[in-house]
Amino acid sequence: MSKVTIVLTSGTTWTVPLDCRSATVECIGPCTSATSTTNSYGGNYSRTNSVTLTPLQKVYINIGAYGGIFSWFNKDTNSIPTSTANGSCSGVATNNSNRIGDIVYSGGTPGTEAVEAELGCCSYYYMYGGAGGTAGPNGPGANGASSFAVGNNTFSGGGGGGGANGSSPGANANNITYYGGVGGNSFFASGGVGQTNVQAATNGTLGAGGGGAYDTNTSSGLGTPGTGSIMPIWTNSYSKLTYGVLGGVGGYSSANASIYIPSFVPANPGSSGGAGLIVITYTPTSPPTGTYVEAITNNSLPSWKVPPGVTSLKIECIGAGGSYSDIYSTIYPANIASSGGSYASNTVTVIPNDFLKIQVGVPQSYANYQDSNTPGSTVVRTSSNTVLVCATGGVSGALPNNANNVGSITFVGGVGGNNAYASTRGYGAGGGGGGAAGPGGAGKAGGNANTTSTAGRGGGGGGAGGTSSTAGGNATGTVAGAGGAGPAGTGAGSAATSGANAGAGTNGGGGGGGFSSTTATRYDGAAGSANTISSWTTSVQNATYGPGGGGGGAACIVGLPPYPSGGSGGLYGGGVGAGIGFSGQAAGGGLIILTYTVTAANNISSPEMTPMFFR
Repeated sequence: MSKVTIVLTSGTTWTVPLDCRSATVECIGPCTSATSTTNSYGGNYSRTNSVTLTPLQKVYINIGAYGGIFSWFNKDTNSIPTSTANGSCSGVATNNSNRIGDIVYSGGTPGTEAVEAELGCCSYYYMYGGAGGTAGPNGPGANGASSFAVGNNTFSGGGGGGGANGSSPGANANNITYYGGVGGNSFFASGGVGQTNVQAATNGTLGAGGGGAYDTNTSSGLGTPGTGSIMPIWTNSYSKLTYGVLGGVGGYSSANASIYIPSFVPANPGSSGGAGLIVITYTPTSPPTGTYVEAITNNSLPSWKVPPGVTSLKIECIGAGGSYSDIYSTIYPANIASSGGSYASNTVTVIPNDFLKIQVGVPQSYANYQDSNTPGSTVVRTSSNTVLVCATGGVSGALPNNANNVGSITFVGGVGGNNAYASTRGYGAGGGGGGAAGPGGAGKAGGNANTTSTAGRGGGGGGAGGTSSTAGGNATGTVAGAGGAGPAGTGAGSAATSGANAGAGTNGGGGGGGFSSTTATRYDGAAGSANTISSWTTSVQNATYGPGGGGGGAACIVGLPPYPSGGSGGLYGGGVGAGIGFSGQAAGGGLIILTYTVTAANNISSPEMTPMFFR
């Protein structure tokens, strides 16, 4: 039976598909950052041939960012795996510790730098080696080539970049003045040509390295080194996008009186910015019958595969809460409270082994309505882009949430509370954030702030949606607002007082509002809380999810900083409270809950795309 290939380029967790019990895991480490003396190292490669997995198990992952250290996959704990039994790990070429895999290869090293002083002047010419290529399943990344300083104002261009995945290294820069080196070849193509006095450096193709460049010593200045290009290896069965590894970029030379810090394009393994990636390949098996619940909390995968034997799917979504907005005023507080995310659900007919496109809402600072095309909304679409469910995200300010939700059942998130401004600058206060909507009803509004001429009191955050939820408490001139209660009628965060900090919400309740005080922590709003819904307890890992309450608003006091901060919105979908400071303040992100039953009928996995390159 043909294999399924999944490529992960973001996220911190991955849920094992229902038809997967064992997988090959490949990790590409990130590339190093270029420095003032060296170009980038290519990322390392590791492969664990067989990791035993449990369907719907939550696996921990780390995608190494450009300039980071490791990409790793661990089925057991949120840390670098300790053996091939629980995962795979690959780092940068400068750090081979903690590499885990049945097969491991190193990324290529950059070529060496050369420095030449210009006679009779204080200028120096810096000539950089080419970057190393990225390792892959067929072998190590090839090394970048070096530059030369011949002397007497005679110097070369940059070295060529190394090829990727077991290809050849770049060629050293020619000892002829200004000539750049040729990039390393790949299995399929020649490396980029180095720059000369009659031609520019060229890019590598199909995993080859880029050619080196040099400073033209004219008004046109620095030449452009050739980049390495992707060697296609994996096609993601979910998105049908192709990923691979890249050859290294070429080096260059430059004249400068001070140390020159290069801005090399890094050897890139196929995702933006030189980050790593993880590839999971498995042969599908028939999943067991029964009813399952899955939660999707991030956008690590752009689509979701309908399990074999599933023809009906209940989709429930919560949009992200509104984030803070940089809308500044002449009187504190500067930003405004935000509304909570909406809720939408629908039960739809699906085709086994089909793919549904997913978007988990990311908190945004919109000051207008959202719809299915905005990133704060949580959306599930068919493969042909028909919207099945859309829960719109929250917006900034005391605005009603929009009516662009899509589903058979929809509820809007609670609006943010109003700010209040004292006649004396520095004594304003912020409204509370709105609570997220949930299956039990609309989210509740954040409380309004209030002030006197010399004091401000923050509004409380609204409770998450439900029949027993309440809005955030409105502040008075002397008392801050308490958070609203959650769906169970409990969990309201206490308001701050002259002697106590604001209390965080619990069980979906909103956070309490801040109080003007000489004690800095008194004027911060408190965070809203996540609620739990028993029917949203996921299979296998038994984690429970729900909508979040809104954050409390902050009070302000003269003599800033420190700047008072509104409370964070609770997971999932809680809006933030208003404040001046943004440190640690975040809205609750979006959420997708999928409920389905696997029947014996049609309980067979269909084949998907296979890796397109030999391994």
